[in-house]
Amino acid sequence: MWPSPELPDRALLLHEQLAEDEHERDANSRFYVRDDGAFFHSRNRAAGDPGRPWDTDFPDKPVRQLDAGAVAELRAALAGFPRLAARYARPPGAPAPSHPVTERWTAVVDGRPRTVVVEEDAVPPPLAELRALIDRLVAASARA
Repeated sequence: MWPSPELPDRALLLHEQLAEDEHERDANSRFYVRDDGAFFHSRNRAAGDPGRPWDTDFPDKPVRQLDAGAVAELRAALAGFPRLAARYARPPGAPAPSHPVTERWTAVVDGRPRTVVVEEDAVPPPLAELRALIDRLVAASARA
């Protein structure tokens, strides 16, 4: 289902959200934060190819720019990333959501990429906290 992660140059963090039903892939989205704080976001087109997980490239220019303090805060939050499990799944027997989504997080810590895959309804607290931090940092950042 997933293609291999394609970590953009200088990325600190890549987040990908993929609908498990290929006919709902117009909802697929992804973002990454570069080591200089540049924030890029891409979302599939509504009329895109359902057989391809990504039908829209990242833009050439960032949509937001995190300042040095925000990048330092993100790096500090990513320090614990290597301790996360490689996969978080729904509990056995738990019903799947009607429109299930899987997230893939890839972080670069100490120069090494590490990927964590999370099924909907199985997000561990550290990733929920990371997502809240990113939302806050991006909302406070300047438009690029």
